[in-house]
Formats: sequence, C-alpha cells, structure tokens
Amino acid sequence: MSFSTSLTAYNIGDTVRLSFTVATSTGAATNTPVRLLVQRPASTTLVYTTGTLAHPAVGSWRQDIMVTEAGRWTYRWASSGAVVQADEGAFAVFPKKAST
Repeated sequence: MSFSTSLTAYNIGDTVRLSFTVATSTGAATNTPVRLLVQRPASTTLVYTTGTLAHPAVGSWRQDIMVTEAGRWTYRWASSGAVVQADEGAFAVFPKKAST
C-alpha cells in the first residue's frame, strides 16, 4: 500500500469541488444516504448531509467549498444504508500574498 503526500493547492477565495460516487459491489451506481465532513485548518468542521449536497446523478454527490482559511483542509465522505463506503482526502490553501 502506498500513500501520496502531495496535496492539490488552492488560494483563499477559490472554490474547491469535492465529489463522491456510491456504487454496489457490482459497480452499479446507487443512491444511499451520504454525509460529508470538511475539517478547516482552525479545527472547525463543516457538515453536509444528503439533503444539502448536490446530487447530479444516481450515486453521484458533490459539494463546492469556498476556502476561507490558509492551511491544510481535510474531508471525509461516508455513505450508509444498503451500501457503506467512505473516502477521505486533503488539500492545501495558500495564504494571501497581497491584501485587497
């Protein structure tokens, strides 16, 4: 098993699109309750649930996050119900170089 230590980097004010696909063991996309937790660098957590997430297609979920703090952001998707899956990730946000 190997892990990547490189992070995609953004600037404060950018919008980051996070997405998640839920599929059965046979690969068929399916709908099931989904939750997304986004941990900001200052340790506050944003919570999104099935009713607040964009749902463009069967088994497909996404959320656009406007990043407002510099540092390392982490996130965790999780589905429950008939299909239980999870996915985690992280990205970096650079501090502003100039004031506006």
